[in-house]
Amino acid sequence: MRKIIVIIILAYSIQVSAQKYGGGLEGGFIYSWFFTDSKKASTEAGRFNFVYGVFMDKNLTDNFTFSTGLNILGTGGDILYAESIKMNTTDGLYTLDPNSKVSYRLRYLETPFSIKGRTQEIGYITYFAKVGVSPMLLIQSRADIEGHVLDNNDAPITDIKMQQELNIKNDINFFNIGFHIGGGIEYSLGGSTAIIAELLYTNNFLDVTKDKKDYNNQISVTNGMVVFKAGIKF
Repeated sequence: MRKIIVIIILAYSIQVSAQKYGGGLEGGFIYSWFFTDSKKASTEAGRFNFVYGVFMDKNLTDNFTFSTGLNILGTGGDILYAESIKMNTTDGLYTLDPNSKVSYRLRYLETPFSIKGRTQEIGYITYFAKVGVSPMLLIQSRADIEGHVLDNNDAPITDIKMQQELNIKNDINFFNIGFHIGGGIEYSLGGSTAIIAELLYTNNFLDVTKDKKDYNNQISVTNGMVVFKAGIKF
């Protein structure tokens, strides 16, 4: 009798756990761009990139879910600097002449935390809205420079107007965080399995670039993103 009771309790616990938790794989596309608060710089074109990772949902109530995950995402954009600035790269210190354009390509490890509100299933579809924060850690930073560039001794780099694939990790802040808001749908495939699609807007709070007085680049640069993701939930 005790064995039967234990089996029933275990079976119920597994069922409750399965009802409370879900997770899966996701991936998609990002369009990102920069904002700046300085007349010394202007934001140019944005950039398309990719995002992929895993997510986990925990049901709080019938209609609300806590969601988190782990994503690798690419972001960036172009900035035109009106005045001369210096860039500290792993290849050395570069001086950029006025009106030089820098194309930033950044990659982050993101751990989003969201509260998701869901409707009841209508047909096979559940609609949801979500809001939360997105802490991010820098894992790669590259830049292309278009313009006249001087070397460490302020001498022109002969016949070169574009420097590509420069490692600029010394000029980019390691940590950033922003908020995200958006929504999407879940299409049930039966049981707990569903196809998910969502559209999010993300805006980072912190300055992307390091402000260094000696480099004449005390310019606040923040990042905005529109993210489309699709995935499968188990």
